[in-house]
Amino acid sequence: MKTHFIKFLQNTTWEELFENYGGQWVNHYKGKIISHNTDLKKANEEAIHLLKHKDFTGLYVKQEWGQKICLPIYFKTVDVHPWKPFYEVEISLDNITFDKKNMLIDSGADISVISKKYGEELGLTVAPYEKIFSANGVGGGVLKFIEREINFRFNNIDTIKAPVAWIQDDRYNEMIIGREVIFDKFDIEFRQADEEIIFKKRQ
Repeated sequence: MKTHFIKFLQNTTWEELFENYGGQWVNHYKGKIISHNTDLKKANEEAIHLLKHKDFTGLYVKQEWGQKICLPIYFKTVDVHPWKPFYEVEISLDNITFDKKNMLIDSGADISVISKKYGEELGLTVAPYEKIFSANGVGGGVLKFIEREINFRFNNIDTIKAPVAWIQDDRYNEMIIGREVIFDKFDIEFRQADEEIIFKKRQ
């Protein structure tokens, strides 16, 4: 494998830097990636060959590095209750006009999710050359998304701004409330027997 020195870009995060090396051993030296391989021995041999006796730093990049989970996870119990925890949430891009949507409240999702079609209805647009992220889905599927921030209002009074994964796949229509920001701002109680969800803003 031919190695190219890959310079660390200014203001590049660790997540962005290593996102293309999932499942590999990566060695770097003075701000440059010098070798990478799924085999630790081969990665180190190449680094030693290039640097001779100079010290270098290595790490293992997990396969899921830089990816978020944003698809719903459904569980079945012995005594099946067909209720799914949907909650009517008010959504706004400009914090002036709110639109009501039923969204799945999913503690298994890292981030909230809106569909491509609904994002377009809100007025979201994609900038040229904008970075598109990947999300792990149920069953190992991967979806492409763009991060945005929109306003959510719960209980008709409590408004917060939170990040969302705006999915860039027309086939995906899920609308999900995930953990990021929202689960830190609210205590959320699920009353499955009553088919009820209670949002209580934390003080």
